[in-house]
Amino acid sequence: MIDSMYYSFPVVVSNKGIDEHFKIDNIIGTAFSIGGGYFITCEHVIRQCLGYSSIGIGFPKEQVHDNVSYIVSAENKEYFENSANCEIISKTDIAIFRLNISIPENVKTLDWNRGFLQPLDNCLTHGYPFSLEIQHQHFNKRSFKGYIVSFTMHFDLPNPPYIYELSFPCPRGLSGAFLLDENNKIAGMIIGNRDREIEIYYGKEVLKDGSGVKTHLKTETMKLGIAITSYTLIQIESKLLGGKILSFLEAQKIKRKLDKLALEGKLDKNED
Repeated sequence: MIDSMYYSFPVVVSNKGIDEHFKIDNIIGTAFSIGGGYFITCEHVIRQCLGYSSIGIGFPKEQVHDNVSYIVSAENKEYFENSANCEIISKTDIAIFRLNISIPENVKTLDWNRGFLQPLDNCLTHGYPFSLEIQHQHFNKRSFKGYIVSFTMHFDLPNPPYIYELSFPCPRGLSGAFLLDENNKIAGMIIGNRDREIEIYYGKEVLKDGSGVKTHLKTETMKLGIAITSYTLIQIESKLLGGKILSFLEAQKIKRKLDKLALEGKLDKNED
């Protein structure tokens, strides 16, 4: 089991500025690190954030038992409106952004599952739905576990991506969280819910006074969480990253290995 607070982070907003008195008004969604100071969340999360004057990410500062305190790194919304800092990929509901800060050392990046999960495979996610205790400026990280219901396509988006339907609904604020497989590898990203409605009764009744006909319709709805597959995500071309997300992830993985070797003193300083 991973300590998820170092891997997924709340996307927060405020209309009260970004000075030392920064006060959070709401948590809009969740984001996770892909390395190099870059993060991924949903396009609709960033779009909603742009309705506020400043946007930030909450990073864990310290933990005492189950109580975690966070420090927020925030920028004015104009920073996120600049394509050099935040890229919106509307066709797949993706946003990639970087922060103009030194990323805390405890921020970690997970490996990715580059294949597909199958129906009934277990999965889980961690994020920040309905998570702000506004009076105390406190976050409650929440976790959900279930299984894959189906592997299909999201035809409501312009360029239909491959998605998973999940056995659990995804509350508001969970959008942008990663979906993990049983090996704690990123298998996708939560983008919301879909409702499937079927008609179970339809009938007409002639009113007794002869004034018309009354229609009776009864439907039944199934609500399922949905996540874009990791396969779809890593194939996305990103101007901000300078190529496919997959290429960026591979470069970051090599960098982490080299940094580890250097830290252990096993890397020749003269090597490129």
